[in-house]
Amino acid sequence: MDRTQVRQPNAKGAEGLGQMPYYVRVKTNVVTAVEILGQHAGDCVQLPNLLVTTAEQFKINDVSADLAYSSYDNLLNVALAGGTPIIPFKCNSSPGQGGLWAKMYHYFQAHRDEFMDRYHLRSNVESTFSMV
Repeated sequence: MDRTQVRQPNAKGAEGLGQMPYYVRVKTNVVTAVEILGQHAGDCVQLPNLLVTTAEQFKINDVSADLAYSSYDNLLNVALAGGTPIIPFKCNSSPGQGGLWAKMYHYFQAHRDEFMDRYHLRSNVESTFSMV
């Protein structure tokens, strides 16, 4: 899961920058969901729609995303879709929210090498976008 900036025409026909979050299967490099959004669209709120679109056709396993997607709601949405959220925690995060957040926080802290090995599979997402 990642996003990139794209050029898109505005209402007057001039080009402006927009955001394009996308979801990619890391083993096959299949782009399973894409949205074109405005230049200032936030990353974090994009994950649920991309996840739902992907889950319509694919089984959800690990979902790797960068810090911009780190939120309790995103962790919960991935879990509810049957996947494991592999989203790092911000430096000021704590297990205080409990539940799934605390479980993944402790996994992140106690098994950092294993977590990062799983997380870095998302570098294939960057390769996929470079190929497009």
